[in-house]
Amino acid sequence: HCKLRNNNNMKKLLFITAILLGLLPASIASAHDPIILTSEQQTPADGPLLVDGTISFALYGSLDTGGDTRGFRVQFKEGDSLYISILIPDLSPENTLDDVSLPFVNVEDPNGTTERLSITQKVPFPEPFTGTNYVRLTEFRGTAIGGIYSVTVMGDSPARFTV
Repeated sequence: HCKLRNNNNMKKLLFITAILLGLLPASIASAHDPIILTSEQQTPADGPLLVDGTISFALYGSLDTGGDTRGFRVQFKEGDSLYISILIPDLSPENTLDDVSLPFVNVEDPNGTTERLSITQKVPFPEPFTGTNYVRLTEFRGTAIGGIYSVTVMGDSPARFTV
């Protein structure tokens, strides 16, 4: 009789959990699915293509040497909100690097115009999902033109980053 009661309670708990998970917006789950940029993804063409730039993604990577690069592409529709930021972990050696040694981002729009997102700030940023403290180096907000943007992360020193 105890086993049956516990089994019924377990079924109720699993059912309630399934309903609650089903009510979560898909964007919450996808916003925190990590995408790892590897050493094989040095150019945007080699990296992943994010087919919906309006969904928040976190791309993690590291530059192994000075001059190293990582790349990916993002597709937008005309008029979409465009937001890109780069963070470093608030840990050594990244938080001890001078501004010229920190990673930065080049963004090429579908028309071929490239903008370098240089270091504009150093804002502490606690990330609750991973429990990691970061430093935001820059953020870019704008309105997208339709098409695929090519994004390249580069730097003069080895460093971990999140875009």
